[in-house]
Amino acid sequence: MGRILVVDDEAEVRGVLAEFFQALGHDVSQAENGPAALTLVARSRPDAVCLDLWMDGMPGLEVLDRLTRTHPEVPVVIVTADPLTDTMQDARARGAFDYILKPLDFSRLARVVDAALAPDRTPPPSNADAK
Repeated sequence: MGRILVVDDEAEVRGVLAEFFQALGHDVSQAENGPAALTLVARSRPDAVCLDLWMDGMPGLEVLDRLTRTHPEVPVVIVTADPLTDTMQDARARGAFDYILKPLDFSRLARVVDAALAPDRTPPPSNADAK
């Protein structure tokens, strides 16, 4: 199993994601904002990051930019309520491994994180691709 960093400014969402990943056997750490996430990534080198886009202070896309620049080996899965296609495409263009919408489909989230942790790091087909 892997080391996963969950980044979300909502404590309840962080807690639910942390419990979910822990139940799957992952080692989970949490960050409530972008600066805390960047510090934890530099210190603990997680195997994957689950990142919210809309957070106070430092937006998720800025965190994504910094992570892909300083730690390109760490896959970042965007977990957000923002359904805009432009935002999804922007996140992928900036280096996001994949993009999961809230409310969460936990089985899809598990598949995406498993793929992010796999040696070949091939994202599974999106829900749109599967239709």
